[in-house]
Amino acid sequence: MTTLTDPSIQESEAKRFLGRDAQEADSSALASKVLEDIRFLRDRIDRIKKLHNPNSTVLKTYESMLASREAVIAWLRDNGKLDGLSTGEALNSAAG
Repeated sequence: MTTLTDPSIQESEAKRFLGRDAQEADSSALASKVLEDIRFLRDRIDRIKKLHNPNSTVLKTYESMLASREAVIAWLRDNGKLDGLSTGEALNSAAG
């Protein structure tokens, strides 16, 4: 079974997110954008879950998008492109 923690899936997600070869991307700009997306998606997911009658389709979509962005951050970390930030530190900075 492949998951978003699988390195080949992480690279695939990173390249899909970039829309071009991940090796050529400005990693700090990419990480900044991805962390911004993670903050946004976490906020939306929290808001949806607090609704009286949350839309499960929208919630699943946002959760899938969040998992994809987290895979990109993991790929950047695993390939030495996060300038010393661990995935946990990067994701914690996205939380606040």
